[in-house]
Amino acid sequence: RIAGSHFDPAGKGTAQACTIAPASQEERTRLTLVGTAAGSIAVWLEGDELRARALDRSGCGASQIHAVGRGTAAHAVAADGGALVSWVTDKGALVAAKVGKDGKPSEKGGEVAKAAGAVMNPSLAIAGGRAAFAWTEAMGTGVATRRLVLRTLELTCIP
Repeated sequence: RIAGSHFDPAGKGTAQACTIAPASQEERTRLTLVGTAAGSIAVWLEGDELRARALDRSGCGASQIHAVGRGTAAHAVAADGGALVSWVTDKGALVAAKVGKDGKPSEKGGEVAKAAGAVMNPSLAIAGGRAAFAWTEAMGTGVATRRLVLRTLELTCIP
């Protein structure tokens, strides 16, 4: 299971941990916490499904667990009072979606990039009102060298 608890400013933890997600047979990876005004949003991969859940200030679930998308290489950063998440689909495209402060994802994600072969080693950051996506990709068929690509988008352009 994924559990959460709260530590006060002196470092004293709560008496009992809350369950954020019950036990699962699927491997869980890429667990990220994004701070919000109401608490935080937990984002993780469970198998190939990207999931999100809003947490209150004590680290306990404040929403249901939401399915965001499917893929690998998930990232999450604070944005617009919630989170911006990105992941690589099974077809190798980099996509992004917003997750509200309630843990609920936007209706659909937006494709950020496709690469010859696949997007590899993606990264995500926020600067001002823009999201920066960086990744590597093959320079071409039969070429072992990779290039680094950076793309910035206005946050308002991301669904």
